[in-house]
Formats: sequence, C-alpha cells, structure tokens
Amino acid sequence: MLPRRPPAPLAVIGLVVVLSLSACAAQAGGAARVADDRDTGARDTDARGSRTGEEVDCALMLDFLATTTELPGNALCRRTTGIDTLYEAQTTAAFDAVDAWLADVRPGAVLGDTCAGVVDRCVQVFRDPEAPGAWHVLDVDVTGTGPDAAVHVAAFDT
Repeated sequence: MLPRRPPAPLAVIGLVVVLSLSACAAQAGGAARVADDRDTGARDTDARGSRTGEEVDCALMLDFLATTTELPGNALCRRTTGIDTLYEAQTTAAFDAVDAWLADVRPGAVLGDTCAGVVDRCVQVFRDPEAPGAWHVLDVDVTGTGPDAAVHVAAFDT
C-alpha cells in the first residue's frame, strides 16, 4: 500500500472557491432572477413580490426621497433593508401625474419612451450629492397608458 499524501494546497483552495461560489449562487438565486428580468425590462409583479421586505407607510419612502409630494394614485410601499435600503412603490396613474410627481422629486427629470421590454415609459435618476434625501438612485417605470397605467417606483441608497 502506498503512503498517504496530504491534499495539494492548490486543490484545497480550488475546492473552497467552488463551494463558496455555489453557496453565493444559491443565496442570490432570487436576486439574480430579478436582475435578469430588469435587464430585459420584463419585471413583473411576481418578480417584485418575491423580494423580502416589509410593507410600510409611503411617508417613509417620501422622507427617504426628501419630498412631501405624495405619490400619485393609491400607492402601496415596501422597504427592504440589509447592506443598503430599497423602497418600492406600486400604484396606478397617468403619465402626466407621474411626471408631475417626478418634477418635484428631481426637477428636470422626465419619463422617456426608450425603455426595454414591456415598459412604456421610464427614467433612472441619480441624486445630486448636494441635494437632500438619503437615496442615491431612483427608478420609475410606467407600463400601460391612461389613468390605470401600472407604476413602479424604486429608490435605493447603493
């Protein structure tokens, strides 16, 4: 019988890396799906609903955005915290109502029509470092037309 040799250091390091990546992929599976959906513009309520977080009063989201202007429609808001903070709102409203709200949060920002996937109007806004509020990025997507268009607002501090 041959003498037993200890495992090569490179093989042990490779095994640790493979196991670490596998664990990270398993934990981030839902997040990766949402990120993939976002890249194609095909986010839907199922993907958004799979996120963890808690339903909160939309006033907390407005404080985060440093505005007192209420979101259009009858918004439902969620907050997810961890390394960063994410506020999301779902509502229905016409384009002009969303543009009016957006003008108060970030003057000069308007909904564009060069969105990916099924989204009809969208904008991504970066906060000026001198401006009030805790948010860094604001995403607004509007799907559909008329007063019942589906509106998704996301503000986060990453």
